[in-house]
Amino acid sequence: MPKDPLGPAINNLPRAKSWLQYDYHLLLLRPELRPLDAAGEKAFWKTLKKTRSGLSRLSLLQGLVNSRQFELAALVCDLSAAHEMYESFRKATAAFREISSLLGPRNISKIEKAAKLLRPIADTVPDNNPYSPGNLKALLSALEGLVRRFSRLTKPGMAEYTKWATQTYPQTTDPGSDAASDLYSFFVSKCGLAANEAQVRVAKICNHYFKWGVTYREKYGGADDWKGSPAVRQRIARFSRKKSRKK
Repeated sequence: MPKDPLGPAINNLPRAKSWLQYDYHLLLLRPELRPLDAAGEKAFWKTLKKTRSGLSRLSLLQGLVNSRQFELAALVCDLSAAHEMYESFRKATAAFREISSLLGPRNISKIEKAAKLLRPIADTVPDNNPYSPGNLKALLSALEGLVRRFSRLTKPGMAEYTKWATQTYPQTTDPGSDAASDLYSFFVSKCGLAANEAQVRVAKICNHYFKWGVTYREKYGGADDWKGSPAVRQRIARFSRKKSRKK
């Protein structure tokens, strides 16, 4: 989906059939694209109001008119969703890599050998036999299923899967830099905030929602007379350089 919800590429989009079809930000700015669903509309505004309330508790809405407050809430909803999807993918990939390491070809062959040794026992020893270690048929089925599912889970296979998933699903890439850049641009271009104030608000949002842990100074004063967030400034600069190289 295009990043700029007001760009010319999206002028002819059809009305959404589902609330998941378009981003919150786009649905907020283009009411005619929202599904004809009263219950969904109510849930949509409930989510935005809840997010706006959270932003207010973080002291992020000062100086913003009501429409900009809701627009910021919509942006944060979209960025949070992208972050959650990325984190889920990252954790799943890490888990699969760990399994791949634990169940390498050598261990898979051992499990396969154990299953073969258990097959004749399971076929001849009744489950109620005092020498039977529980339900052998169920154990055997689990072992054989494990071999079938993970025999192809090698490191090259995982690399291919990761490459495919990253190309197919954009949310599998880290949205952090995009988030910082989008929020900074919103605060400066649409809300008219100074650059250092925008850095502070971006840092607060990213620390709270994305667990960045970056430092910022909210007020002038002290030995160093500055206000802003060097970490956010550097991230935005890196993102801008990376974006310009792609053009």
